[in-house]
Amino acid sequence: MIKSFLNLSAGALMGLPCLYAEENKKPNLTATWLDAALSGKEVVIPEETTPLAAGDVEMEQNRLWKAYTEAARRARWDRELLPVPETIAKMTERRKRPQLTAGSLKSGEHEMPYLFMAKGEKPATGWPMFICLHGGGQQKVEKAHGWDVNTREWQAQMSLTGRVYKPSGLYFIPRMADDRLGRWWHKHNIDIFTRVIRHAILFNDVDPNKIYIMGISQGGYGTCHLAPFMADLFAAAGPMAGGMMTVTENLRNLPFRSDIGEKDTMFKRIEYAQQLHEAIDAHKAKDPEGYKNVLAIQKGRGHGIDYSLSPTWLATNTRNPHPERIVWRCHNKHGIFRDNFYWLSLTNTPEKGEFRIVASLDKKNNLVTITAEEVTPAKEQGEEPSRKPLTASQIVVHLNDAMLDLEKEITIELNGNQAFKGMLQRSQGTILRNLVERGDINYAFPAEVKVGGTAKNGSPE
Repeated sequence: MIKSFLNLSAGALMGLPCLYAEENKKPNLTATWLDAALSGKEVVIPEETTPLAAGDVEMEQNRLWKAYTEAARRARWDRELLPVPETIAKMTERRKRPQLTAGSLKSGEHEMPYLFMAKGEKPATGWPMFICLHGGGQQKVEKAHGWDVNTREWQAQMSLTGRVYKPSGLYFIPRMADDRLGRWWHKHNIDIFTRVIRHAILFNDVDPNKIYIMGISQGGYGTCHLAPFMADLFAAAGPMAGGMMTVTENLRNLPFRSDIGEKDTMFKRIEYAQQLHEAIDAHKAKDPEGYKNVLAIQKGRGHGIDYSLSPTWLATNTRNPHPERIVWRCHNKHGIFRDNFYWLSLTNTPEKGEFRIVASLDKKNNLVTITAEEVTPAKEQGEEPSRKPLTASQIVVHLNDAMLDLEKEITIELNGNQAFKGMLQRSQGTILRNLVERGDINYAFPAEVKVGGTAKNGSPE
């Protein structure tokens, strides 16, 4: 609902910059617009525009982030997540047995119990956050949380967080939403994890560049699915005792580590983990600046391994939200597509098949180079999929002054042709729109341009 409203209101948003000059004379229209956007209601803002200078961008990003946070509180988003609990170390110092309080998150008819555990001291930049997916899986039971195996695996994650995982951070430990479905990559889980990340950044002081996903066994399979699908949200990913093939192309900028026992042969776990990292290494051979990965095979171990190694390695990585090169397979995951990835987004997602996009920044020449194609699966097994240049969607290129020099002309080449050449205007409206769509100040870009699709010579915003 928010997404469609934002698209309809793009022109009106351009009026926001001039409104600040009248802030003492008029109602706070920024707050009014935010309240409407977060509730799905429409509000009219005059179509006026004033460009932002480069030196004003950071101040406006911070101002709008504060306004966005206040609007989210008015929308009661802050009531959805539990607060950060007392750290385990502080409870131990007080000789107090850790008291764990479970919360619950819903997506449609599906409900996910969860709890937070905190370790160590919070860094100045905010808490690192680890999303910890338990093992278990699917089972035919009468009710959603009726399988005791998943319950015990959830409790095992709590125990591992308290005793084994070493890095300081806030640990989000969910209980699988429905034992009868039993897969972490289902749509309702993706919805909940996306909200958890957004709300934890807003209200639990989580560092958006220090969010990690990891899991054991079935949770390892879930990590393999979710990490590439949501790669732009994470700093690193770590499946443990569970590997499977995934969309490896999207791991270009996401460090990825698999820990697995050399004797973990049931369901071909080690075989699949090896094949997964062979695929990642094949990408790295062609693109050595990306695809950081580690396959850690633990000698003499089976399905039970040393779980302390992966989170320690994950914590050494920090997300780069603006990588110079993006490789994006916009693919279906349980009936949904994502329409943004790092500094790219789409006006439409695939009706069938996939979009495959590679984009690079050339700072020396102030140039963005993009190749984009639509890939439709073969109708018959053994046939090749069909490929053609992407025309079903415009590509939105989001930029800031650290990525390219916005004081000079920007050139964008799409599939070998010049799609745009010109100056881009920084806008408070663009910052705000991106902020509401992405919920991350790192993606609150001040300038953007649409290319491809039905765009003629580019369509700057």
